[in-house]
Amino acid sequence: MFKQKAFLQKGDILAYFSTRRTFLMQSALLAGLVGQPPASAGLLALQQSKAVGELAQHELQRAFLEPPEAAWPWVYWMVTDGTLTREGITADLEAMRRVGIRGLIYMECDWFIPKGPVRFMSPEWRELMQHAMKEATRLGITFNMNDDGGYSGSGGPWITPELSMQMLTWSETMIEGGKPFAGTLRQPKTVMDYYRDIVVLAFPAPEGAGVRMAERAPLITCGLERRTFDSANLLDGNPATIALVPLPQTGQTQYLNIEFTEPYTAQSLTVALDVWNTEVPAVLEVSADGQSYETVRAFSPRWPVCSINFPPVSARFFRIQFKLPDPGQDWVFHRFAQGIPLSEVELQPAPRIEDISGKAAFTRQEDFSVDPAGSPDWVIPQGRIVDLTGKMDQAGRLTWDVPAGKWTVLRIGHTSTGKSNHPAPVESRGLECDKLSKQAVEAQFSNFLQKLLDDQAAVGAKSLTMAHIDSWEVGSQNWTPGFREEFIKLRGYDLIQYLPVLTGRLVEGREITERFLWDLRRTIADLLLENYADHMREISNQHGLELSIEAYGDGPYQDVAYAGRADVPMCEFWTGPPVFQDKLESYCKEMASAGHIYGKPII
Repeated sequence: MFKQKAFLQKGDILAYFSTRRTFLMQSALLAGLVGQPPASAGLLALQQSKAVGELAQHELQRAFLEPPEAAWPWVYWMVTDGTLTREGITADLEAMRRVGIRGLIYMECDWFIPKGPVRFMSPEWRELMQHAMKEATRLGITFNMNDDGGYSGSGGPWITPELSMQMLTWSETMIEGGKPFAGTLRQPKTVMDYYRDIVVLAFPAPEGAGVRMAERAPLITCGLERRTFDSANLLDGNPATIALVPLPQTGQTQYLNIEFTEPYTAQSLTVALDVWNTEVPAVLEVSADGQSYETVRAFSPRWPVCSINFPPVSARFFRIQFKLPDPGQDWVFHRFAQGIPLSEVELQPAPRIEDISGKAAFTRQEDFSVDPAGSPDWVIPQGRIVDLTGKMDQAGRLTWDVPAGKWTVLRIGHTSTGKSNHPAPVESRGLECDKLSKQAVEAQFSNFLQKLLDDQAAVGAKSLTMAHIDSWEVGSQNWTPGFREEFIKLRGYDLIQYLPVLTGRLVEGREITERFLWDLRRTIADLLLENYADHMREISNQHGLELSIEAYGDGPYQDVAYAGRADVPMCEFWTGPPVFQDKLESYCKEMASAGHIYGKPII
C-alpha cells in the first residue's frame, strides 16, 4: 500500500498500474495451473504444464494490453428530460471514447428538475438521436437504447388501455333466493374507462358467512376524537367506489373506528387499499367499552385487497390503526396526499384466504401465510357454483330464477392496472404494455424502437445494436385477453369455477385452492416469459438488436428464468449509502447464475 502511494506521489501512474497488472496476470496464471497434474504424474506432465502456463501467460498479457471489444467498460448515459444539443452529444461521446468507454445505455428521465427544450420523440429529438447514433458509429461506441422513456418498463402513449397490463376485478351482490331476480349487477372497479366482463358466478352463501357488516349499520369514524367523514363507500360492497379517510397530523397514527350497537362476532378482516402496489403497517384492535383497546393482530393492508384471520372475537368496538409513511419519504408518488383511499372494510364471521394479493399475483410476494384448512361450513363446493354469464345482458342486468337460500353473485372481469412508465418525460409517458400479450409487445416495439432503427438507417449509422429492459418496477398483472384458453392449454383444466378464490374464499378446501393459486401464478409467469421476454428478444434479434434485461424487481416471474431469455442478463450495485444493498447483492448472484445456466457469455 505504501509503495503504491509513493508511486502516485511521484506521478508514476504507469508503475502503479503495471504493478496491479502483473499481480492480476500472475494470479490468473496461478488459478489456471491449479487443475494441472501433480509432480508425481511425471516429467512429461510437468513439461506440458510449463508450456501451457507460458502460453496462458502470453495470451493473458496480450489480452491485457489489447483488450477485446467485449472487455471495455460501458456506462449509463442518463439524459435529463430534454437537455440535448448536438455539441453536447458530441462532447459526451468523445469524452467516453477518450477514457476507454465502448458502449452506453441511453435513458432519458424526468428527474423533477427544470426540463430542456428538446421534447421526447419530437422531430428535433429524433434528429439529435440520429446525430448521436452517427457519432457513436464514428467513435466505435455501441448504442443500447432503453425500450421506452424513463428507466423502467415498456410503455408509452401509444399503448391503449386494452393493450395495457390487465388485472382481475369483481363486484359482489347478495341475493335472497326463492324468487325471481331482475336487477343490474354493479360494474366492477374500472381503470382508464376500460372494463371487459369475463364471467358471472353464483354460489350459496355458506352457513353463517352470508352476513355483511353493513347489515348491522355500524358507525364509522376516524381519529381518537371519533370524527365523522364520508364513509358510505366503505360498506357498499363495491370495490369500485372509494372513501378517503382523512390524514392524521404528520408522524401520527390514524384510527378507523367501527362501532356497533350490539356485539358483533368476527374472525377475519378484509381491507381494500386503493393505492397501487402499496402496503402500510396497521393494527386491528378491539374494545368492550370503546375506551380500553386490546390488540387483535398487526398486519399490512396491501393493494388491491388483503384479509387477516384471528380467533373469533365478539365486541361492539373495533378500530384499525394506520401508520402512514412520512411525506418526505413519499415525495415521488404522493400516494397519500389527499387521504387514505379505501374501497372496502369488512369484518367477517368466517375466515378468508390471507395474502390473496400475492397469491393471486396482484402483487409480487415472496412468503405466504398458512391459512386454516377450512371448515366444511364455509368452504364452497365446486359443484354448487353456477355460471350465470348467459343470464346477464351487456348492460349488466341479470335475470335469474333464484333457488331457495341466500346467494352470493360475483360479476368478474378485467381492467387495466393503470401503471405507466417512469420516471419518464411527459411526451413518452403512457400505459405499460400487457406483458402477457405478443400483440402488445409488438405495439411497443413498433412505436418506439422500430422508429429509431428506421432513423438510424436513414443516416447510415450502425451503432444502435442493442435494446434494453431495465429493472422491473411496474408491478404485477394477472390477466390478458385469451388467458382462459392459455390456462386450459398449459394446466389442463378450466379456471373459471375457481375464480371465487380471488375474493378470499376457499373452493373445495385449502389444498385445492392453494393448488389453483399456484397454477394461476405459474401460468402468468410462463406467459410472461414466452410473450414478453422471449418475444421481445425475437423481435429485437430480427431487427439486428441484442436484448439486455435487468431481470429482477416486483414482477410476476422467476428471476433466473426471466434473465435467461435475454441475450445479456444484467444487474446493478450502488456505491455510497447501502440502499437496497442486500437485495442488489442477491440480484447480482441471480443474474450471474442465469448466465451460467443459460450459456450467456456476457453478464
